[in-house]
Amino acid sequence: MKYFLALALTVTASSFSTLAFATDCSNALTTVEMKYCANEEYVLADKELNAVWPLAMAYLKRVDAGAANSHVPDTLKPAASLLVQAQREWIKMRDLDCAIEVAHSEGGSIQPIELLLCKAAKTRTRTTELRAIASGNALDFSPEVQDRFLEIQSSLYECKDQSSTVAWKFCIGETFLAADRALNTRYSAVKNALATYPKAVNQLVTSELAWISLRDNECSAVTRENFGGTGYTGYYSLCMIGKTIARTFEINSFEQQVP
Repeated sequence: MKYFLALALTVTASSFSTLAFATDCSNALTTVEMKYCANEEYVLADKELNAVWPLAMAYLKRVDAGAANSHVPDTLKPAASLLVQAQREWIKMRDLDCAIEVAHSEGGSIQPIELLLCKAAKTRTRTTELRAIASGNALDFSPEVQDRFLEIQSSLYECKDQSSTVAWKFCIGETFLAADRALNTRYSAVKNALATYPKAVNQLVTSELAWISLRDNECSAVTRENFGGTGYTGYYSLCMIGKTIARTFEINSFEQQVP
């Protein structure tokens, strides 16, 4: 496909064409019907992502164009290029994460259905993230992440006073360190919990490396327009915090799949 995602259809096109006229996805009963409906959900999610992707790229290209007369050195990769790299890492991470989430059903007829539904869900989440980038709101947190962010800050003495830019940036830095420690703790716990699935453990390690690359590249991209400003490091850390907290929630979901 033009924008990264290649669909892996699990049923022949002719079979799907027949099912399209016969299947009510609100009441799918057979495994074949459920697989068809799961694939349709994934296809739709993929189309929505590919519709939003060029909008996010266009926004960052405008940022890059505006940065020509700013303090951004020529040695730094353009924001749009950083997003391309982040998206490649996201595809890798999504596929690995979904493989982990369905490890418990390996060999069963339900696994391909669960895999497609997982990919569809993660693709929809990614579409929301790209839409936020396209609208210039990439640093907005989801309610779940926002609640955890405030919880962390309320526990830190360093965040009691944020009355100045310096104090705010120091608080944000400490908040990131706390969020990172929490992620590392959960990562180790989940890795141990997955010990009965050695393949899943290896997938988790590879996925986490992809996520780190995604996080770093994307945060550099979405904060590029702030580069050189007094609040740049704070905004960059804010992005890192949001992605780190969100990743912690994702990591937790893997442990819930372990019988």
